[in-house]
Amino acid sequence: MIKYLLLLLLFPFQLNCSAQNEYILIGSGGGFTGTTINYKILLNGTVLKGTGIADVKYENQSHIRKCEARKLFKKMKKIISQSFNHPGNMYYFIYYIKPEAEFKCTWGETKFEVSEDIKKVYQETLQKLSKLEYNPIGK
Repeated sequence: MIKYLLLLLLFPFQLNCSAQNEYILIGSGGGFTGTTINYKILLNGTVLKGTGIADVKYENQSHIRKCEARKLFKKMKKIISQSFNHPGNMYYFIYYIKPEAEFKCTWGETKFEVSEDIKKVYQETLQKLSKLEYNPIGK
């Protein structure tokens, strides 16, 4: 009986872990302090917000509707087909991470322009994410 209870308790954990195999990182960093602000968006709609210089610590979380998350992931599949790496002193990024591949777009250097589609999705997404109400993780 105890075995079955343990399996039932562990099964949702397994589902949650597999959902994290595909995610989007979006944010900005650099400048005088070098601090990065990251938003990690999971397929289930969970949004984690973190800051840091070398290691980003995700201390706050929020949520978007699952259908909104899926739409965003679809957009990423369309616009990001290869990596682009041209950061400047201030840089912006969208990383689309999935088990079979990683697509990383980092821009900011004035000599290299990222596509307008990527800029548009970046601005729209950050505008939505900045309006969310975030709560400390674990509380």
